[in-house]
Amino acid sequence: MIDLNLHRNRIDELIAFLQPFITEKRFDRISEIAAQRTEYITVVLENLYQGHNASAVLRTCDCFGVLNIHAIESVNRFSPNEEIALGAEKWLNINHYTSSNGIADAYSLLRNKGYAIAATTPHGNPISIEDIPVNKPLALVFGTEKDGLSAEALKQADFTVALPMYGFTESFNISVSAALFLQKVTDKMIQSKINRSLPIEEQKFLIANWILKTVRDPEGLMRNFLIDRT
Repeated sequence: MIDLNLHRNRIDELIAFLQPFITEKRFDRISEIAAQRTEYITVVLENLYQGHNASAVLRTCDCFGVLNIHAIESVNRFSPNEEIALGAEKWLNINHYTSSNGIADAYSLLRNKGYAIAATTPHGNPISIEDIPVNKPLALVFGTEKDGLSAEALKQADFTVALPMYGFTESFNISVSAALFLQKVTDKMIQSKINRSLPIEEQKFLIANWILKTVRDPEGLMRNFLIDRT
């Protein structure tokens, strides 16, 4: 398995080496999407048990430029359906938390990175999505349609937030809910002129990583790159 972190100091060389192995159109598209990826918003998914829902959320996150997904698997394994995800998982960083302390582990990591943690729920006394703060990086936490988030996920969050509801049904499908939350948060960030883009060096890292995911024999190419430069 290729670990590009070992070659960060040579990322420009690596991109120049890899670029001829894909079309110019493909390279331009990869570069364009990398420039639109963001870590300012991240998504946490707690114990999703239906593969089609997990897959649909990944597609939604990809469409909104979200780079990192945090999958809590203390009860249910996170198992996206590839036919529904349509390859979205290839372009995302999915972080898995399989211990019984998954929520605590994920929240601790996110807080250390400066995220405010917003648990989504229609219950209790949540703030409206209209009032959600976007002045710092934001982690949106989603649970299952049937049970929602666990008591621990709700209690340990910085605040809870809800979408407006006007019907008898208590909740949206999780992929719909994720899309609505991400749309609103993204709009607020744009209106607030927040720079959501990755640093240039991180964009370059993504470009090299994504090229390797689209070419044949990426391990062979990396061997040739390293041999040519020893």
